[in-house]
Amino acid sequence: MVCLACRLPGPPLCGSCRSTVHPLGDLRTPGGLTVVAWAEHRGAARVLVRRLKYEGVVAVASLVAEELASRVPADARWLVPVPRTLTRRVRYGVDQATEIAAALSRRTGVPVVSALGAPVWARPHAGSARADRTPPRLTTRRRVEGAVLVDDVLTTGSTLDRAASLLGVVESALTVTGVP
Repeated sequence: MVCLACRLPGPPLCGSCRSTVHPLGDLRTPGGLTVVAWAEHRGAARVLVRRLKYEGVVAVASLVAEELASRVPADARWLVPVPRTLTRRVRYGVDQATEIAAALSRRTGVPVVSALGAPVWARPHAGSARADRTPPRLTTRRRVEGAVLVDDVLTTGSTLDRAASLLGVVESALTVTGVP
């Protein structure tokens, strides 16, 4: 077994890498949605997001689900992943939010529903300044009540606010990392 962050022999997240994970309290989007992020977007947590998102290391989703499972609200009825664009799903072979939601569902029993649709293509935001980011053109496949949104990173909150506005009653959101 190797550490998913540093790739050295050890547990899925070795002690050295775990020491670089800085837990975050609840955050709020500009629209007022409560977001629970496992850690600040730096150190090993940032590396884990990259491994899942750009390298397709889906074992990261299980590790993160273990960390976030206790934070899923007791009254959550659905886990709704914020979908990745089709071009990025094809290019990287993974939809990170869907993988995280599926791993959370296995741990909590809360079902996953694909209630949101993503565009085929969108301008990448990775590395962009906050002011240069725009909300994605998500669509609604199905309106659901009691949803908990699942995504990889909270940066400006505009993606989660857009998703929440499309779904109906959203309880909260869960992310791997957040940028305070």
